[in-house]
Amino acid sequence: DYIYQTRQNIALKADYAFTVACPDVSVGSLIYLRRVRSNVFYDYSRNQAHENSGWTTQSSAGLDIIFDWNVIRMSYPLSLGVRLIQPIDYGKFKAEAIFSMNF
Repeated sequence: DYIYQTRQNIALKADYAFTVACPDVSVGSLIYLRRVRSNVFYDYSRNQAHENSGWTTQSSAGLDIIFDWNVIRMSYPLSLGVRLIQPIDYGKFKAEAIFSMNF
């Protein structure tokens, strides 16, 4: 029953994306691994719900590890990876799957 309200919000975000490796490895004609890339990020937010209320802080840091590959000689690339997130002030470590397909 908790409704989170925002009167004012200040947010800062920082990302750094980079290529880890370009192995160009294939397993026959089934799989072709083109690139391994990573992204490091940090998010910081301050929120005030009401005019006379205090400010709350939420922040987290994390890492993405992403594999770019092609399957069965298809021309469109697939990206598959994992995102690791650590909240700074509260919460537990979390892992999420990442998937994307470009046409």
